[in-house]
Amino acid sequence: PDNIFPTDEKGRGYEKLWEEFRKDLEKLYTKYENYPEHLKLQGLDYLLKKYTSFIPSATSFKYKNNEIIKPNIPLYEHLKTTSVFAAAISAMSEENQHKVLAYYKDKKDTLDENVFLLIAGDFFGIQNFIFDDVQTKFAAKVLRAKSAYIQILIKVIACYVCDELGISYYSIISTHAGKFEILAPNEKSIIEKLKKIQKELNEFFINEFFATTGVGIAFSKASIGDFILDGKYKKLRKKLADNIEEIKYKKFDLQSLGYKLFDIDKELNNQNLCDFCHKRKGAKKEEYTICKSCERFVKIGKKLTSNKFIAITKKPNKDDIKIFKDYYLHFFDNPSKELAKDDILIFDISKDTEFYGMEKWELQSYVATADILNDREFKYLSLDKELTKNEILTLEDLAMLSVRDGIKDKREYGVEAIMSLKGDADGMGNFIKDSDVTDSFAKYNFFAKMIDYYFSVYVPEKFMKNKPLYTVFAGGDDVFVLGAWDEVIKLAQNIRDDFIKFTNSKLTFSVGLIMSKANKPVNFLAEKTEEALEESKEYCCIIDNNECQDYDKCEEDKAIKKDALTLFDETVKWQKYEKVKNKFNEKFKHPKNNEFSTSFLYRLLDLCEMSKKTKKDVKATIWKSKLSYLYTRNISDKEFSLLQYLDEVISKYPKEFKTILFEYIYKKR
Repeated sequence: PDNIFPTDEKGRGYEKLWEEFRKDLEKLYTKYENYPEHLKLQGLDYLLKKYTSFIPSATSFKYKNNEIIKPNIPLYEHLKTTSVFAAAISAMSEENQHKVLAYYKDKKDTLDENVFLLIAGDFFGIQNFIFDDVQTKFAAKVLRAKSAYIQILIKVIACYVCDELGISYYSIISTHAGKFEILAPNEKSIIEKLKKIQKELNEFFINEFFATTGVGIAFSKASIGDFILDGKYKKLRKKLADNIEEIKYKKFDLQSLGYKLFDIDKELNNQNLCDFCHKRKGAKKEEYTICKSCERFVKIGKKLTSNKFIAITKKPNKDDIKIFKDYYLHFFDNPSKELAKDDILIFDISKDTEFYGMEKWELQSYVATADILNDREFKYLSLDKELTKNEILTLEDLAMLSVRDGIKDKREYGVEAIMSLKGDADGMGNFIKDSDVTDSFAKYNFFAKMIDYYFSVYVPEKFMKNKPLYTVFAGGDDVFVLGAWDEVIKLAQNIRDDFIKFTNSKLTFSVGLIMSKANKPVNFLAEKTEEALEESKEYCCIIDNNECQDYDKCEEDKAIKKDALTLFDETVKWQKYEKVKNKFNEKFKHPKNNEFSTSFLYRLLDLCEMSKKTKKDVKATIWKSKLSYLYTRNISDKEFSLLQYLDEVISKYPKEFKTILFEYIYKKR
């Protein structure tokens, strides 16, 4: 993961990379020689990605009067792009193939002939799908599994589309963050098949999930010129994005489905209602009643923590999990086994760096298990219950781990609570539209993959290991995490700071944070956290520290929009928050050994509220004299350096100070 950051240091030479690539390649064709050829090809694709993603596709040098061109497309993306187009062209009708060849071979003007289809699939309503009707008691069992299911389902649907259209899996451009893209030939028969597939998807989501979520398929016709002429690919992406947006507003084409949408189970009652979703009839298991749909999520969740490899197969074994149509998910642990020819794709989902002849898939988002209790930070902690190795900690467990600093057995200070975090990159749509990342097909694909990699792999690996945290989802350009409240605040700061470095300050990151008791319904937490994120997204402040009164009419050159966090009901800019927090940490000692009474700290919060009102209410300016009185009565330090600091920070940064003070109080209380 650390390799995703640019560096001025001299990297490993090509010779060393080549030698490592050669060893892995040899392993693929000797140790794993029993793999079917199509699975070896998948392994080869992964090796090329592993070793050539940070090698430029062209060597930059000055020749005669030609300017040096910065090589900003990786060799892997060049290879991947070539294979995507080759797969699409090979599946074309002879007539369309001649149109492609006419331009490249005979120099005929066929640039505007729409011989391609750029297809996009989008899983809409992801947050509702993950959180709705999940009971807090079982949240740890199903939330991550639902998130993983979205990734698995999107990959399976992309494969199904290719199978139905009769094109290669190497026509698939990408599958991540609940979306897929495929390049296909523009043939009338293919457009008709896409409409048929959409109907099948509609029926699937109505039958399985009561139409609360679904996958929409959109496409745009494209010519050779759309991919190679200046500015054309940018316009193609805009057209495709508009088509996807349109699909979202006519999700299920309900008129064509007739009046009968759902089968009603007349035997459903309070005794057999599923404890997980509260929607379907379930069967009694050990300590709960569960329906088949929710049981699938529980199975996936368990197997993700206990198995190293998965296969997508069409010939299932008894315990395999049905995903869509006749596509099943098969988990296994022996990479040298005789793989079935019906395994269409295989993946290594382990955290191991060893190459087992198959593609790595970072499907295992981080969740805290009982193993973290053996970590030195929590070695003295007792949760007063028996936990087995790899057992996922509940939300109650995560709350108990908040504000823990090696205190033995019982909590001596600090509030026991969880915090939910939702954050995403600011202005991503406009950035894609206006920046040079959409100058070319290959450049955009690399950009999208790297942003996804930052959130789905780098963040969990770098900031979440051995911490009382739980990744609900992470990928694309956003993240949703639950965990011990103080750890979540640290995580938000880390994600934002490194994202700024990762994007060279071209993109910013906003978050919404909500603190609560662990027994709150998770869909309520999701809703409130989404609202907090929206507060951050709509926040704007003028550089001279005056808040903007009308966000929509705010002048761009005077305003710094977004790059904000909402925490403890206040929305502030990250830069101001960091500045105030650094100074605060100098002035205030650790909560467990400070001299400030709780009543004194709460009075400071009141003064912050008064300071916020001074521009509209002259009476509120009395807060300064109140501060002076409060200080002299409560603080033994008569040098007044702290008083000067409090006067300045409450005057200039009341919202930021209030937010940081709340965190301090909750750690002390």
